[in-house]
Amino acid sequence: KRTRWGRALDGSLVAEPVEQGEAASVSGLTLNSKMFNLYGSFDNFNFSSKGDIKCAGRPAIIGDWSGKFAKSRGTYCPGKGNNQLKKYTWHSSGRTTENMNWAPASKIARLGPKSNIFGVATNGNLLALWNDNGIMRSTSLNLSPLEEVRAVGGLDDAWARGVFVSNGYNRVYNVYWEGGPIKAKEIPIDYYGGVLDDRLVTLFFGNHGGKTYLLYGWIETDGAWSHVDHTYLYRLNYVGGNDRYEVELLSAVVYDPSL
Repeated sequence: KRTRWGRALDGSLVAEPVEQGEAASVSGLTLNSKMFNLYGSFDNFNFSSKGDIKCAGRPAIIGDWSGKFAKSRGTYCPGKGNNQLKKYTWHSSGRTTENMNWAPASKIARLGPKSNIFGVATNGNLLALWNDNGIMRSTSLNLSPLEEVRAVGGLDDAWARGVFVSNGYNRVYNVYWEGGPIKAKEIPIDYYGGVLDDRLVTLFFGNHGGKTYLLYGWIETDGAWSHVDHTYLYRLNYVGGNDRYEVELLSAVVYDPSL
């Protein structure tokens, strides 16, 4: 079925991460970057609404926080133009807009059920939503190996197990917090000869069944049209201690069109 407003910007549709069987809110952006929200169930998405909110990147939704964090429920997105991260809530008397001050965001996402919002600040650092004595702010985490964040993934788990971040050289770090300083530890991954600072490298994080997976690919080229594609799928298993995670190779695919 088509929704009332029709089309969404490619890659902008996002659902609130929830446990299996729970209802999820869904938001996205129209072709001119205006936010919309879908209402109904997955078998009957008949209606959506849109207003004058223009976003620089796809939104993120917090609807399940409770207790002292209940006031943080809402739909977040970086504003078009200045990338100011804002929270929007709708109620019977209208809409409330709140700025998340400290750091503007270029892109944001929630990583899993009960997770925080993470993303990339406009200065390239890792960005996190932060509770400052009951006030939610967007904070740029200035960690030395992560000046140029390319991808963020993981399950968060209240920072104890942390999140995964790849930097400008495509190296993967586990960023975590256990009550002291925020730490970043590199995860040892066999890159199988990939040129890590080459933009032909791709890193993608995903979650399934309470585990985090890393899809790593790179293109071997001789400068002409011929190339060889390498793709590797890893599972990142939490082991704790100083090692933090062990990396398990699940699949390796090499495609050579000359063979």
